[in-house]
Amino acid sequence: MHAARKLFSNSPYSAVSMSAIAEEAGVSKANLYHHFPSKDALFMAVLRCACSDSAALLSQVSGESGDVRRSLKSLALRQLHNMQADPEGARLVLREIFDSGPERGKLLAEQILRDNFSAKVRMLRSAQNRGELKADVDPAFVLFMISAANIMYFQSREVMKHLPDVTFAEDADRFGDLMADFLACWLVPERGPGP
Repeated sequence: MHAARKLFSNSPYSAVSMSAIAEEAGVSKANLYHHFPSKDALFMAVLRCACSDSAALLSQVSGESGDVRRSLKSLALRQLHNMQADPEGARLVLREIFDSGPERGKLLAEQILRDNFSAKVRMLRSAQNRGELKADVDPAFVLFMISAANIMYFQSREVMKHLPDVTFAEDADRFGDLMADFLACWLVPERGPGP
């Protein structure tokens, strides 16, 4: 897995052969095929491993108590921190998301991303049912926006830190606070005056 991840991270899928992976791992090609029936199966296992922290992230966020702003910040920051802790894995997954064609995109969505994404949608719908989030907001869109902001931050922070007035390029926690504030203004229902 480590050898395959290294090669897939440095080259496109089509440029990596099972022979090269076996050589990098120091095993025979037959041994590699004993564990993985195809290059695609090995690649999907590498992607699944690169995304494995996401499930742990979700269970931590959904188990937290507190206001919805804190939950949104936690969801956004944990995803971003996972990307920063494993930049090689994050870039591998992002390259597959951006460059996969229809067939590979379908496999990625169905075999790796769907369960975790659906669980996050259910978590946000539950918050809507409790009246903590506006009922007319699409939870899938909220998750898409959080991921889009995190991907942009992850990919461009080396440029952003040289732009005037960008105060968060080297401070992921500040970025998380700003994003949570922005999302809360848009997502949290306004409360009327108390009794």
